[in-house]
Amino acid sequence: MKMNELTSFFTDKGMKLTDGEGFCFGDTNREITKIAVCFTATLQAIECAVAEGCNLMVIHERMFFPTSYSGGLLEKHLSEKINYPRVCALIKHGITVFIANKSIEMPYQRKAFLEAAGISFDGKLVAVEEQLYTIPEVSLGELADRLMESLSIDEVLVTGHADRKVSTVAVLNGGEGITRQPQGMTKYTRQHPDVLICGETDEYPKWAAQELGIGMIALGHTNFDGIGLQMLASDLDEWNHGAVFIDEPRPWRVFA
Repeated sequence: MKMNELTSFFTDKGMKLTDGEGFCFGDTNREITKIAVCFTATLQAIECAVAEGCNLMVIHERMFFPTSYSGGLLEKHLSEKINYPRVCALIKHGITVFIANKSIEMPYQRKAFLEAAGISFDGKLVAVEEQLYTIPEVSLGELADRLMESLSIDEVLVTGHADRKVSTVAVLNGGEGITRQPQGMTKYTRQHPDVLICGETDEYPKWAAQELGIGMIALGHTNFDGIGLQMLASDLDEWNHGAVFIDEPRPWRVFA
């Protein structure tokens, strides 16, 4: 399978690649040996890809820091200590990189999360801002415990009283709970769900949720996205007869 055929995998499944998605590094005319699917191309992930015999990485988040959407320009920041070693490693091992971001959020990340969390849906994954989910009434604390158990994670961030009852749930994919992306959260808060579940958030959205009387559970960006990326890796393995998910654990933990 040629690398440049990867685009057809997405289009054949009805997914439209948006601006910023697609090949971003390396030779796209070679044969694929094996595909590594991961959150982003950290040095650790690149090393794992090499060990697995992969020459193509499908990543979800941009691999350079600062990212382009926060004002970072590749030509300006290529010599940064975080970026240059990654580029050198990719060149050394002949790895090509493909970004799959918005196109996979609903069919992979949202679907995989709902299935893993045991939240029922009608099989139709509509636009992010339109969908609320109903669950049997449970306390916010119990819901947080269930999510940790079903997703095999050690801790989550919770806003709101643990004993308050919740039954309507809004889900924000990955990093959609952060201050920089207020549109999706605002459309949800106007519908006043009992609880918002997201991957990543910061204090401004937490204050907003608290004042509105809406609970909030943040799982961690990599924790949320990793579930869908595993599903994507499975489908790519079937398509290419060789793909693997590389887990990149959340890069922080809570000290108390």
